[in-house]
Order: sequence, then structure tokens, then C-alpha cells
Amino acid sequence: MTEDFYIQLIYKQLDKNISGEEERQLSDWLAEDVDHQNTYDAIRLAWDTTGEAEVPDVSLQDEFAKLETQMEAEDGKVVPMRWPRRLALAAGFALLLLAGYWLSEQILPSNAVQYAEVQTGEETRKVILPDNSVIHLEENSYIKYPVEFDEKNRPVELKGKAFFEVAKDLQRPFSVMTKEVSVTVLGTSFLVDSRRMGVQVATGKVRLQRNSSEKFLDLTAGQRGAYNPGKNKLEMGPPNISENNLVKYTNKWIFKNQSVQEILLELNKYYNINFKVENPKLKTCTFTSSFGVEDLEEILETMSGVLGFEVVKTAGKNYVLRGGSCE
Repeated sequence: MTEDFYIQLIYKQLDKNISGEEERQLSDWLAEDVDHQNTYDAIRLAWDTTGEAEVPDVSLQDEFAKLETQMEAEDGKVVPMRWPRRLALAAGFALLLLAGYWLSEQILPSNAVQYAEVQTGEETRKVILPDNSVIHLEENSYIKYPVEFDEKNRPVELKGKAFFEVAKDLQRPFSVMTKEVSVTVLGTSFLVDSRRMGVQVATGKVRLQRNSSEKFLDLTAGQRGAYNPGKNKLEMGPPNISENNLVKYTNKWIFKNQSVQEILLELNKYYNINFKVENPKLKTCTFTSSFGVEDLEEILETMSGVLGFEVVKTAGKNYVLRGGSCE
């Protein structure tokens, strides 16, 4: 379908003359791209202001014809104008730009909100917002936010995955909006994944809400929630989720009654090191403590002191754990 088709659907919706199937098509199109939503917002604004929104019918051929009639030779005869193809295209493009500028002046108010947009490729990015909140934007992800937050809200649109460290502001809620769900907080840190339609809370408290629904889920530190499209409901994640999948954002290890095997797997993934456990029974022993990410040697030393095993560093990034007991 062309963009003109969806623009016609926008007019039909505003005129309350749209079918259920057309409403669904329009909704899917709006969710595909933020520019689609911007187009809708501009047309809706004009409609609300004037009762209708008309795009001027600009015909390049007619405009050139008018220009030719105004340019007469000295003997009073009209001199035909032959426009080179590239010049004609350039002039036509300029004319369309002028028409677009005219429309923006007529439709958009002078105090229209200005937005910043950030898109990552294979890299990650750290983005500092106007309120000094920080976003750690993952690969192949996108955010859009106002250049200046207003006095009531701090909205951010997300496509993809990002970790948020929100500056506390009791007067202005901070909202992260995705295609299916939104997350609202006052000041906290959390991970949002729009593809999985969920959130995991590192600190504080957040509210997860299904878009276009009054149902919500309040989550606190260490909890996870997501929207299940199959059941059309918000659900809490399992209670045994490790908080350490947020370690690259929080720079802190939190071990809560975790098995040695689970801890070693997490350390292996983060530090790219290998462990060999000579006593199979040691793998099931549990350990509770917290450390900074720079404290690998302290982690191993503390665990060995509690569980009684010996740490032997071999070639490269390899460690051998000998002995040990849960008793």
C-alpha cells in the first residue's frame, strides 16, 4: 500500500467513516514507523484546528505554464521555455519544499515540541537526557524524546532494548513507550525490551501498563514483568530471575543463594574466563554476597573461604577449583 492510501485512512478515521478492517490497517501502519505517527499527528492537529486539513494541489506543469506567460520577449511574443530535465526536477523539488514549508507554517504551531532521535547499529550508546537521566541504548535500537521536557511529563519512545537510570523527580513521571506496553516511574533504574514487551527492575519501583488499557503491573527491584500476547495479559516473571543479567549497567554482582555452578557461568560470560571444578558436589553449593565488577579476585577468594575450595590459576584465563564442601 502507498502512503497516500494510509493518509486517506487517516481522513476516514477523523471523519468517523472508517471500517474495522481499515482501522486495523491504519493502526499497524502507525506502529511501523515514528514518521507515520508524525504524519498522523500533523493531520490530526490541522483537523482539530480547522475542521479539515487540505493539502494544496500543486501542479508543476501548471506552475511552469504560468511562469512562461509572464516572461515575454521584447517584441511582445511569448518565448517558449525548454527546461532541461535535471533543472526541471530541481525546480520541482524546490517547489515542493516551499509547499511543505507553507504547510508547516499553517498546520504546526510555533511552539511545537522539538524531538531528538538516536538510532544504533551494531554499537551501543550512552544518551544523557535533558533531566540528566541516562539511557544505555543497546544495538539496533531507537529512542525518541523531547529536546526539553515539559513541566508535567518526561516521555521517551523506545524500539529495541535499553537500560534506564532515571533522575528522581516526584513532580514529573518518566514514561517509556513501546508498541505494546509503557513503563512509568518517578526515579529508578530498569531494563526495557520492546521486542519481548517486558521490563526488569534494578532499583526502585515501576509500573508496567498495556497500551490502550487500564490494566497495569507494579514491579519492584529484582522483579520482571512482560505482556503475553497469547493470553493478552501482563504477567510477572519467575521469582528466581538472576539480577546479574543487569551487571553491565549496574556494575555490581548480587548473589542470592545461588549455586556455585550458576555463579561460575555468570563470571565466565562477563570476564571471558574458564573454570574447571574438580569436585562435582561443589557445583551445587550455594553462596550469598555482593561485589563490584572490578572485584573478581575478591569474589573467588571470598567464595573459597566460605566453601573451602582452593583456586588455582593456570595458563591464560583458566582457573581450577579443587576440593570444597557445602558442610
